[in-house]
Amino acid sequence: MSKLTNARKLSITLLIVSVLMLSTIFISIPVKAEGAATVWTDKSDYAPEETVMIFGSGFNSYFDITVNVERPDGIIDTICAKADESGSFTAYYVLDGITGTYIVTASDGINVATTTFTDAAKISSVKSSGQSSEKNSFSTDEDVYAVVISDSGSGSKSFYIYVVSSLPSTGGTLTDVSGGYETFTIPGTGTYGPYKIWPATTTAGNYYIVVDANTNEKYDEGDVCDTFLISSPPAQVYDVTFTESGLPAGTEWSVTFDSVTQSSTSNTITFTGVSAGSYSWSVSTPISGGTGVQYIASPSLGTMDVPSQTSQSITYTTQYYLTVNTNPSGIDSPTGEGWYDAGATAHVSTAQYEDIDPGSSRYRFNSWTGASGTYSDATVLMDSAKTVTANYVTQFYVTFAQSGVGTDFT
Repeated sequence: MSKLTNARKLSITLLIVSVLMLSTIFISIPVKAEGAATVWTDKSDYAPEETVMIFGSGFNSYFDITVNVERPDGIIDTICAKADESGSFTAYYVLDGITGTYIVTASDGINVATTTFTDAAKISSVKSSGQSSEKNSFSTDEDVYAVVISDSGSGSKSFYIYVVSSLPSTGGTLTDVSGGYETFTIPGTGTYGPYKIWPATTTAGNYYIVVDANTNEKYDEGDVCDTFLISSPPAQVYDVTFTESGLPAGTEWSVTFDSVTQSSTSNTITFTGVSAGSYSWSVSTPISGGTGVQYIASPSLGTMDVPSQTSQSITYTTQYYLTVNTNPSGIDSPTGEGWYDAGATAHVSTAQYEDIDPGSSRYRFNSWTGASGTYSDATVLMDSAKTVTANYVTQFYVTFAQSGVGTDFT
């Protein structure tokens, strides 16, 4: 009985030891993930001092993972991670401003995987410009330029500039409408350009400038954009100016241009917003300067072809009035009354005789008052408004009759 009991105890003990040994064997064998080991990052390009997320899969489960990050300057930084049950891991690496290409190598001692990422120059914004100044509204006859701004530190990178008529959703295709996208390279922090992105004489509308950071012709996260407007230019208009000379200061004058009249007491009158074309015009003339004084414009009317002509000079000449009277009044024969340019010499004349009662009485010219000369030609200097008078005397016809003597009596 005791021998049987001892045998059972030995069997049970051996069974327990066997189970424990098998358990140890199974626990120490790692679980291998399906497929080859791979490593990747959450983005392909980063800004300076950004945190890089490094992912791995296909490694031995529960193994320690050594992640080496080789910087562009050759220094290798090491990160320690541990694979989970599926053979995957996640690690983090903080960039420190060294721009260029980074090489990531992950190993569990058996499996090795590599990947790369870049810390390169990045675009922070893009603005439209007229080459010399920032603006976002253009006419169809203007060239449009883009100014690119980067604040990413050192490190060069190439980008594409697109002009699109509508902004696609993320991942959508960028279709350039400006005749072909522009390629440029920036070395790091700074403002670059202007880059000509839109030629003159194109279609009006609203447009977007897009800088494609990944040069993949897709609108991705990280691409920057700006908007600008192209509109048809307004019709060209001109100022038409009339300038007078000869009027006393403060004298009002006026110009009628294309049926619109403007008046002024200065020596210029300007019509604004005049489109190209042919127009009729006229100026006020004569202008009264008081009794016996007037101002005559030359030229006083005409046509103007805008824009080949946009100005016109007007000269006003002072004139004085000459009044010619007779004494006694009512004798109609004097000539020469009227307007004369200032400084001119007026010529007046009158009849030598004027009948009062034919055959009985008449007037005979005697002299001039205010003029000098004969009855047939007297002169007057017109340096002011003047009056001259032709003076007459009365003559009577006398008849002598004789009687009582012969016809041959003398």
